[in-house]
Amino acid sequence: MALTLRVMPVSFFCGSYINQAVFLELNHLSQSVAPSIWVLLSNAGDGFFAMALATVLFAAHPERMKLVVVSGIMALLIVHIMKYLFDVSRPPAVLAADVFHIIGPAYKRGSFPSGHAATAFLMAGIVWHCCRATPIRATVMLLAALSAFSRVAVGVHWPFDVLVGAGLGLLCVGASIRMCKLTGERRPSDRSNHLSAVLCASLGGCFSVALFFRKTGMETYFLGGLCQYLLALCGLFVCFGILRKKLALAWASWHFSFCLKGLKIRPFGKRTKL
Repeated sequence: MALTLRVMPVSFFCGSYINQAVFLELNHLSQSVAPSIWVLLSNAGDGFFAMALATVLFAAHPERMKLVVVSGIMALLIVHIMKYLFDVSRPPAVLAADVFHIIGPAYKRGSFPSGHAATAFLMAGIVWHCCRATPIRATVMLLAALSAFSRVAVGVHWPFDVLVGAGLGLLCVGASIRMCKLTGERRPSDRSNHLSAVLCASLGGCFSVALFFRKTGMETYFLGGLCQYLLALCGLFVCFGILRKKLALAWASWHFSFCLKGLKIRPFGKRTKL
């Protein structure tokens, strides 16, 4: 049964004339845009880039960051399980190198579904949920669509991979919103909020540091590398600011409690040293 699942999609998806024809048409159409633009958009769908961006946007809001983490873990598991089960070959493994344009590494396996498309629409879905402004919603959805399309433009995914990946990203956001609502009906205490903010900032800081050393295979493109390091710096700056603020508040609270231990408050309001 597992062998059937791993063989059938190769003949169906990659052998589909429509899928290949649409891929070639879109890939040739994308050549009118500078490769650096497609590299930048493609990097936006990388998990490390997405987590660093989520740190910049949501690190000060633990509930939103929790939504990012839950939906991200869910999408990561689903996408990689599907990649293993279906094992669809990518365009460089199916098509001749001279019939399409490729940017960056020529990956051969694990095409279906597109993890970058799932990540891009996952982030767009979270922003859609958290923001009510129509122009911002429309902008993030457009950027997510361009990021997903960039995987066809750089020549490493079939159109069907991108469509399924985008759908999975949105489904994971919807499921995680439902889960967070079911598990978060109680209003958290102030201490819980402070702890959540510290954990979120620490997690975001780890991903920002990792982004500095992230190798995407497209480092030769200046725009993509520049945005990678700038985003990592922004993520670190935001995390440092949040941690500094929260730890300062925790120190002030502890110091205040320690000072009160040296005083005894009587019923009539008089205070005497112990």
